[in-house]
Amino acid sequence: MDMIDLIKPVAEKTAGELGFELFDLRVVRSGRRFSVIVTIDRCEGSVTVTDCEQYSRVLDTELDKQEEITAPYDLVVQSPGAERPLRSIEDFKRFMGSYAKLVLKKPMDNRSFMVGKIETVEDDKILITEEDSSKVYSVSFSNLKRANLKLRF
Repeated sequence: MDMIDLIKPVAEKTAGELGFELFDLRVVRSGRRFSVIVTIDRCEGSVTVTDCEQYSRVLDTELDKQEEITAPYDLVVQSPGAERPLRSIEDFKRFMGSYAKLVLKKPMDNRSFMVGKIETVEDDKILITEEDSSKVYSVSFSNLKRANLKLRF
């Protein structure tokens, strides 16, 4: 069993108990040590530094109880960030009204990517008003290679 398989159930359980969700979990080896990088999210609102500190303390205590984890590691807890990835149709619904960058599998109007405001989400279609042209596009979720929020100043 690898380290991620040992850590993931504990990280998910801890996140649920504290009102978070596990957004991402990576284990990176650096010499003899590992870095366990945990990204947490919450269904509503943003993750704060205080949230990360609280989760880190509780998760660290829970991981110390796991006898199978014998390798030395550093624990890093973070939020998905202001320009977080949008990985599901629910993410698009949650962030309607926000700006996003969509990278497309199949170009639309000779565009392989677009930046714009997420207007609505209907079934698997994302309606986005493209920032440069103000044109509204209906983009199928299945046509997305990747997407993330974009800060707008």
